[in-house]
Amino acid sequence: GLVGSEMCIETEDGEVEFRMEGMNSYAICNINGNVIVNTKTKNDTETVSIADLPAGLYILKIIGTKGTENVKFMKR
Repeated sequence: GLVGSEMCIETEDGEVEFRMEGMNSYAICNINGNVIVNTKTKNDTETVSIADLPAGLYILKIIGTKGTENVKFMKR
């Protein structure tokens, strides 16, 4: 589904796909705040495999030129 105006996130097939214009980096944290993934990027669209992560609730933090978005997603 869509989150905000410029971002979408999917958790099909063990992957998270998201988009933000002017994205600089992104991070995935678990609900305890531990950073699992932290990556710089120049792309507007990214796909991240979460197949290895245990099931649960996670927070995707996307940092871009227009600000920061935090999105919760569930790994089933």
